[in-house]
Amino acid sequence: MSAALGIGPVAAALGEGLAWFLTPEPVLLARGEGFATFGPQHLAVLACCLASFSLLLRRYCRLPAGLAPGSPRRRMLVATSAVPLALLASRDVALAADGLLVPIFWPLHVCNLCEYLALAYALTCDSGAGEPVGEVLFAWGATGGLSALLFPGWSYCPILTYASLGGFAEHTLLLVCAWAPVAGGDFSPSVRRSWIPALAALLAGALFRLANPVFDTNFFFVTRPLSNTPFEAFADLLGNPGYLVPYALGAYGVWIAWYALAAHLPLSYHASEARGRRR
Repeated sequence: MSAALGIGPVAAALGEGLAWFLTPEPVLLARGEGFATFGPQHLAVLACCLASFSLLLRRYCRLPAGLAPGSPRRRMLVATSAVPLALLASRDVALAADGLLVPIFWPLHVCNLCEYLALAYALTCDSGAGEPVGEVLFAWGATGGLSALLFPGWSYCPILTYASLGGFAEHTLLLVCAWAPVAGGDFSPSVRRSWIPALAALLAGALFRLANPVFDTNFFFVTRPLSNTPFEAFADLLGNPGYLVPYALGAYGVWIAWYALAAHLPLSYHASEARGRRR
């Protein structure tokens, strides 16, 4: 049966219906039977992601302020940052057990690194390391999480498979981790410190630009633009590596927009919450 379904032994052992749900991502990539970007299925899941993000953000902001060890917000941050890593690990362990954990599925994509940063921030937010980690998490996580939801790199997976739903869940929770401390007034990102995520991105991009050809990967999307994104047009116009210039400038421009929003978000969010309680 596993050969007929094109699935690994781990998934095949669980029964045909559940095996389809848990079909490994490399198998789904080979089949190419996914969903259309901004098609009806994608838009429906995006609506669920937005609702989940809003509910979790509201829940965080209604908890007592502060990120002291053991505080409610600190516990929520730790739990929220641990879930994406658990989802990621569950898929990678299954891939490894099936002998399918090839380099392109290694957990080194930019959003994977953001997930590690989210847990690191949750564990260090009351220490000196919390500020630089928080800056990188905010800039990278807010941008990467939203970009991944809008232009999912797993669109070759059927929408209701574990690989697809897990991807949407991971990136929704990543956005919560990036924005909750800001909306709650526990962390104030500063454009004056934007050099920290910029330098980190420059170093990581240079590293992966060198390493990607060795492993036939595209971590950080610095070897070629992600398909079905506007940067494909830049690559056609400017070539490769020419597309990296608008890629970098566009990312930094989005960061500046996030910083501007972050400067007003805590006050506006709490004012809205106060009006809601008065009603």
